[in-house]
Amino acid sequence: MKADPETEFYVISRSGRNKLTDKRIHNLRADVSLGPKSFVQDKADLVKFLQDSSVPLAYVSPTLVYGNGRKDDMTRWVPLLKFFGIFSKKL
Repeated sequence: MKADPETEFYVISRSGRNKLTDKRIHNLRADVSLGPKSFVQDKADLVKFLQDSSVPLAYVSPTLVYGNGRKDDMTRWVPLLKFFGIFSKKL
């Protein structure tokens, strides 16, 4: 955030809350009651909106929707993905 004081961040999550707080961080609540397909479509719509604007854009994909008791092969990797995300220069 120090590198570019005009950068805006949009975080889409199930709760709409985030531990990171700053006037440039916008926390959006995603309605996943309709399932992960709705969440992924909302994200795609937001990315498209920003791509069509003059805003420089970087986004993380693919999306992994987890929580609410989801237990499968993909969700067991979430802690590892979070760990590697800390060190990824692309994120």
